[in-house]
Amino acid sequence: MIVTRSISVRIALIVIAAVILQTSFFSFLSIFGVTPYLVPAVIVSIGFLGGAVVGDNKGIAAGFLLDSMLLTSGDKCVRTPSYYAFELAKPHRGKTSLKTEPAQGDPLGLSVSASAEGNSLVLTLVNPKHEEGVKLQCSVAGKTLASATARSLHSADFNACNTFESPDAIVPKTVQAAARGSEITIELPPLSVTTVQATLG
Repeated sequence: MIVTRSISVRIALIVIAAVILQTSFFSFLSIFGVTPYLVPAVIVSIGFLGGAVVGDNKGIAAGFLLDSMLLTSGDKCVRTPSYYAFELAKPHRGKTSLKTEPAQGDPLGLSVSASAEGNSLVLTLVNPKHEEGVKLQCSVAGKTLASATARSLHSADFNACNTFESPDAIVPKTVQAAARGSEITIELPPLSVTTVQATLG
C-alpha cells in the first residue's frame, strides 16, 4: 500500500480516535473481568494494511499519546502519573538487579523488582488490582535491615488525572514501611506503584 499524505492524515486520526476511545471508554469496560485494549488491535490492523514501518511508526506515536510524561500548553507544564511512575523507578539506576521470588504464582498479581548496591536496597512493588490492597512481608535472605522508607503512587479515584487546574491530583506520597530483622512490612494501596528504599544493617 502506498501511503500518501491524505492516507497518513487518516491513519493519524484513526490512532488518535483509538487512544481517546481507550482512555475515555474501553479502560472502564470489563468483559468477564478483562479490560478490552483497542489500541494494539488498531496498530496491528494498520501494520497489515500499510506495512511494518507504518505500523511501527503509528505504534510508537500511540505509545507516546497514551503514556506521555508531560502535558504542555503555552508556558504551562504538568507532570502526568507516568512521569511519577518513572521517577519512582529512578533509585534502581546504577544498582545490581536481584532475583525475587513472589510467594504466590498469580501472573496477574503483585509485581516485584529489586536491586542493591552496597548497603542500599530498592524494591518497586506494583499492585495491579483495583479492588483490594495488599499487606506484604518481604524477606531479604541472609541480610538484616536497619531502616526502610517508602513512597506510593495511587489515587482512591480511579478516574483521577493531573490537569492544568489540578496538577498534583496524583503524586507519590509517603507510606509507612517497617524494617525488622530481615523483613520489610508494608501495605500497598489498590492499583498502586510503590518504591521502598531500605538500608541494610
